[in-house]
Amino acid sequence: MAERQHLSRERVLEVIADRFGHSDFSTRELAEVLGVTEPQVRGALGWLVHARILHAVGGVRRLDCCQRPYRATLYRWTGKQIPPDPPGCRRSRPNALAAEWLARRW
Repeated sequence: MAERQHLSRERVLEVIADRFGHSDFSTRELAEVLGVTEPQVRGALGWLVHARILHAVGGVRRLDCCQRPYRATLYRWTGKQIPPDPPGCRRSRPNALAAEWLARRW
C-alpha cells in the first residue's frame, strides 16, 4: 500500500482557486486534480466548509461501483482565504482517528 501524503488545507484551497475558481466541484473531481484519495480531500474540505471558506451548493447524481445511485455534494469557493493562525498556535497533523472521522460522508 502506498504511503498517504499529508494534504494541507492551504494546498487544497490553492488548487481550488487555480483550477475551479468559483465553479462547482465535487470531492472526487478535486481528488483527481490533486492526485490523492477522496478521503484525504474530505478532511481538508470539512475544515474549509466549517470555516465558511467553501459552501455546499447542491448535488449531482452518480452511480457507485455496483451501479446504485447516490448523491454527491457539490461545493463552491466563497472567495475567502484561510485566516492566519493566532500567535502561539501550533498546528499538528491530525491523528488517524480524526482523519477517519473527517473522511466520513457528510
